[in-house]
Amino acid sequence: MRTFRCATVRRAAGLIRVWLTALECAAAEKLKARVLRSDGVEALVGLLKKGNLRETLSHASCTIANLATNGDSNEALLNHGRLVSALCELSASLTDDSEIQRHIIRGLANFALYDSNKAALVSAVPEIVRLGHVASSDIQRHAIRAIDNLLIVRTYRKEARVCFFR
Repeated sequence: MRTFRCATVRRAAGLIRVWLTALECAAAEKLKARVLRSDGVEALVGLLKKGNLRETLSHASCTIANLATNGDSNEALLNHGRLVSALCELSASLTDDSEIQRHIIRGLANFALYDSNKAALVSAVPEIVRLGHVASSDIQRHAIRAIDNLLIVRTYRKEARVCFFR
């Protein structure tokens, strides 16, 4: 397990700011793949667990929520076994920071869109429900979206069409 020093955390926070800015531009998908291929997920989880600067935690949680917008990114993120627990622990420890909580619940709701992620999110249900009771309507909306996404099973079946010819 890696240990993160203050200088490493600051460097990673700077990279996350760059990644976040780049994620909002036209080359977002290309950069997402680059972040997910490198040690980007490990760095993000490290920042969630060891970061102590509010801005760093906000950028890290926002980056995760932004990366969790498609199936490939979701799979790469959730393959890191500590990500969901790190998000839930951070959310529970920062009950007075609605911005970070909004990023976290938005990320969890994005993860819940995909059936393959639902088993990994079972441990997050208590935190999702807790966030559904906070004062912010924006956080409540994302919590409701997360629960809704967890409850809906999206199975896409290709129906075979049988044609009868005489």
